[in-house]
Amino acid sequence: MPPPPERPPLAGPRDPSCAMSRPPDLTRPNPSAEPRRRGSQYGPVMDETVADLEDLQDLLDRSYALAGAHLREVITPERRLTAIDVADRLRGVSLLSLATVTRDGRPLVGPVDGIFFRGAFYFSSSRDSVRMRHIASRPQVSATHLPGEELAVTVHGQAFVVNLNSEAGGDLRRAILGIYVPRFGPGWESFLDEVAVYARIDAERMFTFHMSATTNRG
Repeated sequence: MPPPPERPPLAGPRDPSCAMSRPPDLTRPNPSAEPRRRGSQYGPVMDETVADLEDLQDLLDRSYALAGAHLREVITPERRLTAIDVADRLRGVSLLSLATVTRDGRPLVGPVDGIFFRGAFYFSSSRDSVRMRHIASRPQVSATHLPGEELAVTVHGQAFVVNLNSEAGGDLRRAILGIYVPRFGPGWESFLDEVAVYARIDAERMFTFHMSATTNRG
């Protein structure tokens, strides 16, 4: 399988009315975003570099600038997350509803374990799964992390299988083992090598939503 292409830039100019069109302060989260809950399944630190966060913020801003009127009515500026908010909330395992495309163009949605690493979602599946066969022929995917009505992170783009044993995949492999081995024991590494396969979603659009659990939806 040929290596995936570089992540394509989003078309269209940056909308000057976008609430986050100015260069963000990547050291500070959205002050209205509540800290997410942490548990034993979450990793302790973010893996994103400053460059990763800058690229992620650019993706978020460009996506919002191209969004339709209805989406902007629901995801108002104060309900958006900054890049650092996203990276902070998506440590460890983030369950995703992942949609792939069948041969006749129908969407097929199923749950997968997602990992947000270096500014992108990665997900795992079996080597012989239907979704991986779809991706091999039609890489277009959409995925949403929706742990509750207070938070949603959605991406649309293309998925490409990654080689965890390559030099480029080494950091991701270590991050994955750091999440799963403490939960399932050292034998899980064999499962990773023999059964699981990981793919990266190269997002062309990314939308975030958050609100307080006590917010009046009006």
